[in-house]
Amino acid sequence: MKTFKRLLFFIAGICLLIACSKDEPAVMPVYKLQNDALACGKVFKVEPTKGTDITENLKQAFADAKAAGPGSVVQLPKGNFELGFIEIHEFFGSFVGAGKGKTIITAKTGLDCEAIWGIGQFPFLIKFVGGDIKMNNMTLQTPPGEITSTGGDFWGLLLFADYSFNFEPKKCYIKALVDNVEFIGHPGGWYNCWYALQAAQDDNLSSPFKRSHIDMTVTNCTFDTFAWGTNMSYIKEGKLVVGTTNNGDDRTNSNKEGEHGDRTPNNGNVYTNCYEDVSFFDDINVDISVAGNIFNIPAGWTDGLDVDNYPYGQELQTKSPQVNVEGNIFNNAGENLGIWIHDHQHALYPEDNLPMLILIRKNQFNMNNVNGAGGCMYIRETKNTLVCNNKFSGTGMFAIYVDAFWPGTYNENGLIRGNNFSHATYTWTPIYLDTFTKNWTVECGELIKEAIIDLGVNNRIIGTNVKNFDDHHEHNIIGNHHSDKERDRNNDRGHKFFK
Repeated sequence: MKTFKRLLFFIAGICLLIACSKDEPAVMPVYKLQNDALACGKVFKVEPTKGTDITENLKQAFADAKAAGPGSVVQLPKGNFELGFIEIHEFFGSFVGAGKGKTIITAKTGLDCEAIWGIGQFPFLIKFVGGDIKMNNMTLQTPPGEITSTGGDFWGLLLFADYSFNFEPKKCYIKALVDNVEFIGHPGGWYNCWYALQAAQDDNLSSPFKRSHIDMTVTNCTFDTFAWGTNMSYIKEGKLVVGTTNNGDDRTNSNKEGEHGDRTPNNGNVYTNCYEDVSFFDDINVDISVAGNIFNIPAGWTDGLDVDNYPYGQELQTKSPQVNVEGNIFNNAGENLGIWIHDHQHALYPEDNLPMLILIRKNQFNMNNVNGAGGCMYIRETKNTLVCNNKFSGTGMFAIYVDAFWPGTYNENGLIRGNNFSHATYTWTPIYLDTFTKNWTVECGELIKEAIIDLGVNNRIIGTNVKNFDDHHEHNIIGNHHSDKERDRNNDRGHKFFK
């Protein structure tokens, strides 16, 4: 019997060594972190010592976890906790709770936000600067009313930064996965918290600032009542993922019956009552994927998704970023938009011929503004954009608006195909092609064809009765639509990001 037990311990030890090999930093599986036996590193449980304030205890737990090495876990139990400002540098491990609505962290009131602004940083409740972090299974929220005691806006609940004004990691890079976290804000003037989650640098004084290197993934989260739900800005290198579909290899998530039943079927996120749900401001060279999410866009001038790159300091792109918007549901009750996409880089430097490669497909747009205002998507100054197999329903001003604003710039070579407009009505037009559009192709039913407004150059409006295009056909469209030069340049990626 003793020999058998020793054999079991030996096998378990070998498994842990393999799991914690030097080839990849060891972090526990996302949904099994409560089980200490599965940890490759040590688990540091946080229990408050006085009342419900865990600020100092949590700081100490992260310090201990860092000292223990990569793969360590900071774990919060079930309960309601208060937290003041906390900043963690170069943490390589996991931060976990007992589940949404079970581990509840509330920002303390009376926080001195002005002091944080004064030292060149942004006042976020929790900051990770540098490292590789997996965070899951908890609720982060603001209390009702004002949070700050000294003036200055309370900027956000959670920030991931590759550097800050007062600290620069050995390697200016951060990788993070946030999964199964609930974010709850409250009104307060406008909102009492601007950002629920942001990935960016933490520097409000340096000029010019330097851009960041960030890989960020957000899945299975809910966001309610913020100015911005998820924002990823000022990034020059990395891959940004907001939600995933079940089409590919998704080893970090599980959809077993009865396990985390508040998830969307596609491991996406749910946004409600935000001024802007998801935004990508002033990023260059960065691949973006937004998939499987639900955007509940409230009344007012609000947006679901905003993608907007810009060349601060004449920083030029070195590749065409791939932007994939797939399998999302946009419930738009507002006067504004489901999607806004603006390719500033291409507009300012068209000679570089490195436009964002944009694919918008298989999304559902439900328009329900009582005044018939608002639209589904606004596409500005792009090249080779593909809008395929989306469905539109309800009443709005328009479905697709395409234009160019920068002098001498055209929005060109786009394709609109395989979309279903039959369950929607429009107070203006289903599709608008502005004066500065060129070489767009639109395939649609005869009724939609007659209602399209085309003011552009050499656009083709083709009537068709074909309602559905299968994936194989659609990938052929993608391959044929891009020029040979672009297709060759992107052969390594091969539009895998889109698939």
